[in-house]
Amino acid sequence: MQSPREVRRHIRTIREIHHLTRAMKLVAAAKLREAQARVEAARPFARKISEVLLDISSFAGYVHPLMAERAPRAVGVMVVTSDRGMCGRYNDDIIKAALDLADGTGGRERARVIAVGRVGARTLCDLGVPIIEERSLVSKRPTFGLARAIAARIINAYAAGQVDHMYLVYSRFYSAMDQRPRIFRLIPITPVGGSRADRVLAGACLFEPSAKEIVDHLVTRYVQVEVYRALLEAEAGERGARLTAMSAASDNATEIIERLTLAFHRSRQALITREIADIVGGAEALASKGHAGEDGAASGGT
Repeated sequence: MQSPREVRRHIRTIREIHHLTRAMKLVAAAKLREAQARVEAARPFARKISEVLLDISSFAGYVHPLMAERAPRAVGVMVVTSDRGMCGRYNDDIIKAALDLADGTGGRERARVIAVGRVGARTLCDLGVPIIEERSLVSKRPTFGLARAIAARIINAYAAGQVDHMYLVYSRFYSAMDQRPRIFRLIPITPVGGSRADRVLAGACLFEPSAKEIVDHLVTRYVQVEVYRALLEAEAGERGARLTAMSAASDNATEIIERLTLAFHRSRQALITREIADIVGGAEALASKGHAGEDGAASGGT
C-alpha cells in the first residue's frame, strides 16, 4: 500500500490534470457553438449552388471538363484532420476511411493526397502515402481564402492530369456526440439536385456573358464551396469530438480522485492505528518493566 504522502502527491497530480481537461472542455464547448452555427449556414448554400450548377449546365448544353467522366488512373484524396490530438478517435477514423478509399481505388501508392491538418499529414507520410500538398489549420477557424487556395490546387492537379478523380474525406458533424467520416467525390462533378420537371431544354435560354463563362465560374465556385464546407464540417466535428473526449477525461479524473481520496484516508487510518498500537505496546512494556522492578525491590527488602 502507498504511503499517505505518495497518495496525496498522486491526488495532486490527477487534480491538475482534471483542471486542464475541464478547461479544454469549456473552451471546446464555446468554440463548438460557433462552429456549429457556421456549418449549418454553409450546408444550404452548398446544396443551392449545386442545384444552380445543374440547372445552368443543362440550360447551356455545355459540359465543363471537371464534369466529364474519365478513367480513375490516379485518385486524389483531400484528407481533413486536426492539428492537435486529444480528441478521441476523431483523427483515427478519418485516416482509416482515407486509407480504405485509397486501397479500394488502385492502392495507396497511386493515391495523391492533399493533407489538411498536421495529424493526418504526419500519419499518412509515415505510412508511405504520397502527399502532393500539405496545409495546416494552425488551430484556427477555417477561412474561405484557405478553401479557395486548396480548390485552386485541386483544379490545377486535375487539369494537369495529376489526378483523375478527387475525393474529400472529412468528418461530417451531426452532434457533439456523433461525428462520422464522410467520403465525397468532388471531381468529376456530379451536382446534387436530381431530375426536375420544369428544367428548360438546352438552347432555350439566353446567357450574358456566354454560357461557357457562367458555367466555368459556377464550377470553380462549386469546388471552392464544397472544400469550404468540408473544412467547416471538420472543424465542428473536431470541436465536438474534443468536447466529448475532455468530458470523459474529466469524469474519469473525478472518479480517480475520489478513489485515491478513499485510499488516502484508509492509509492514514492504518498509519494512525499502527502508531496507537505502538504507543500502547510501549506503554504496556514500560508498565511491565516497572512492575518487575517493584517486585524485585520488594523481594530484596524481605
